[in-house]
Amino acid sequence: MAELHSKLYYQHPNPTVHSRLKAFIEALGEENESILLAAQSLNFEVGEIQTQNFLNELNNRYQENLHAESTLGNEDFWISQFLTSSCGDYLIGKLVKLLYDLCPGVRAQAWGYGDHDTWEFWYKYDNGRLLRCEDELSGESDNERTYNTIYRWWHEQLPAYLQAGLLNEGRSERFGHEYSDDSYFLWLEKQKSKASQNITEFVTGNGMDYLTGNSDAEDAMSAFGHLFSAYRETSGLKKNPQEDAFDATQVTREKVLTAFRDIEVAYRTCDINGVLKHFSPRLTGTLIFQEDGNRTELEANYTTYKFDLGIMLKPQTKYQSTAKIHTYILNRDGTASLGFTTVSQYIDPQTRKLTRSTSEDEYKWAIIDSKLQIVEMNSKQVECEEV
Repeated sequence: MAELHSKLYYQHPNPTVHSRLKAFIEALGEENESILLAAQSLNFEVGEIQTQNFLNELNNRYQENLHAESTLGNEDFWISQFLTSSCGDYLIGKLVKLLYDLCPGVRAQAWGYGDHDTWEFWYKYDNGRLLRCEDELSGESDNERTYNTIYRWWHEQLPAYLQAGLLNEGRSERFGHEYSDDSYFLWLEKQKSKASQNITEFVTGNGMDYLTGNSDAEDAMSAFGHLFSAYRETSGLKKNPQEDAFDATQVTREKVLTAFRDIEVAYRTCDINGVLKHFSPRLTGTLIFQEDGNRTELEANYTTYKFDLGIMLKPQTKYQSTAKIHTYILNRDGTASLGFTTVSQYIDPQTRKLTRSTSEDEYKWAIIDSKLQIVEMNSKQVECEEV
């Protein structure tokens, strides 16, 4: 299982509250009663209930115990280090949000990275909204751009001695080329604009151009939530691909099978619009995953499925899949259910390892605005292993 390393930086101008923040973070490794008491010391009115909701999500949805491996610091900033599973980037973001919910006047932000690659994630509040940024270090020119945009944004107004990020480790000199202020602010406004215009919890972009817009990332956990921790936007995505869906006045076996084969072709050719045109924007369903013996159940919806495709069908993942149909049922309400087994193989963006997954899937088809559409998607992962 992939591990993520992350550091939480936090402080409060009131010395008493500042000390209580450290006590709360350290209490996360103790029994729930101790955690809730520490939360009440930060916020007597809502501390207990908000922290209990946070703990319930950790235990029930992720089977994760989030606790600090160590905490260092002084009267200026506390720095707590965490070691988590592959979904830890999401959980650290939730923890940053919890601190702001519990403690008005707090300043908290986080940085982390994977243990087998040079992928980094960053969390920071900006004008009352939690923003998330990602980068993947590669060539010198890309790293220089990352350093002069993402690194600058995250470190603004921090004490000079706080230097986070892989590009800062063991570095005695900064990059030679500095971005102008105009270039930097143009980049920053572009990201904030993308975040503010997005109605979902995550806004995606390529490489370093990735920010989340809303303060809570819960709805952005997607059909591949534990497999992929990043969302990437794919260029050329149509606003309404359903316009190109198959015309139909009723659901028939022949039309469903033809549309299903069209989806398979779109997967092979990495045609995201070719896949999405068959899915209703009102898509519902249930997605069940198994990881290390733990069961995770998520709700399916069109928005998160769209962003998942942006990850799955990127060339870097080398995604391949085969499907074997085993049932077709015409329902009394005129819809049809198609059951099939899917075997997929891809390079996990988190672990960079070749992975094979087997799932039992079902699509429910209906006629929406004279178009044949998938209105419900149910999937149960039965096996997932590194190849």
